[in-house]
Amino acid sequence: FPTRRSSDLCVLIYKSSNSSDWKFLNILYETNQYKFLECPNLFKLGDKYVLIYSPNDMVVYHTGILNSDFTFTTEYQDIFDNSGWEGYYAPNSLVDQNGRRIIWGWMTEVPRGEFEGTLGWSGAQSIPRMLSLGDNGKLKIEPVPELEVLRTEGKLLSDIKVNSENLKLGMQGRALEIKVDFELNGDEEFSIQVLQSKNAQEQTSISYNAINGELTVDRSKSTLSKLPHKSRLSANLYLSKGEKLKLHIFIDHSIVEVFANYEKCISTRIYPTLDSSTGVSLSLAKGKELNIKSFAIWRIKSIW
Repeated sequence: FPTRRSSDLCVLIYKSSNSSDWKFLNILYETNQYKFLECPNLFKLGDKYVLIYSPNDMVVYHTGILNSDFTFTTEYQDIFDNSGWEGYYAPNSLVDQNGRRIIWGWMTEVPRGEFEGTLGWSGAQSIPRMLSLGDNGKLKIEPVPELEVLRTEGKLLSDIKVNSENLKLGMQGRALEIKVDFELNGDEEFSIQVLQSKNAQEQTSISYNAINGELTVDRSKSTLSKLPHKSRLSANLYLSKGEKLKLHIFIDHSIVEVFANYEKCISTRIYPTLDSSTGVSLSLAKGKELNIKSFAIWRIKSIW
C-alpha cells in the first residue's frame, strides 16, 4: 500500500489471514526520489524478493531481501519498461497454475494526445509477461509462450548479411510477431521499420546503436496526424564483447511492445492513418555489415 511520510513516499506492508482484517507490519520501502508512487507489487522470485511500483513515470523494479522486520533491502534496481505514461504503466501480477509469475501492464491512451481516430477506448492490456531472475539480480522479462498459438502465416530467413541497402521482409500486416537474432561487431547502428507505408511517409522505427548501447523506438513518423505524441523512447542496453542481441517484437495495430534480450522493454501506442502502413523493413545506418543469424516473422490472429 503506497502512502507518504513527511517528504518521503512509502510502501506499507500489512498481513491478513482472511483478506478482511489487516495488521500493519512496517514501512516496507521509502524514497524521496519521486513526487508520486502507486500500484506497488511485492513477491518472492527464486531466493529473492521483487518490488515493482509506478512513480507517475517509467515503472521501476527492485530485487533484494525482505528482512525479518518487514523492511526491504535493494540489491539491484532498474526500469521495468522504458515508457511510463507513453505506453506501459501500473502493472499487476499473479502466480498461475504452473507456478509462474505473470504480469500485465496498462497500455494507456496518453500517447493519443488530441487524436480522435479509433476513439472510445480507455487503454488496453499489454501481452502477459513471464518473470524470472537473471544474472546479478536482473529480471528476465519474457512474453509467455502461449502467445505462439496466435501465429499464422510466417517467414524465416537465416544467415543474412545486410549492408547499405534496405532489406524488405515481404511480410506485411498490422498484427505481427517478429524475432531476430543478431551477431554484432560493435560498430553497427540499424533499425527495423514496422507499420511502414509504401512511400515511408508513416513508419515506426525500432533501432539499436551498438556503439553507445541504446535501444530506441522512434515514433516521429508513426502517423501523419500532428495530434498523437511522437517522442523517441529509449533504453540503455550495453552488450559485452561477443554477446548476441535478440529482439522480440509484437505489433498489434496501435500497440508496439519490444523485448531486447528479455532484459529491456519498450512498449508504446501509435496511431498510423494510412491503409498502406503495414510494411516491415530493415536498414543499416552505421557499420560495414549487419550479421543476422535468424529473422522470423509471423502474422498473428485475434484472440476472439
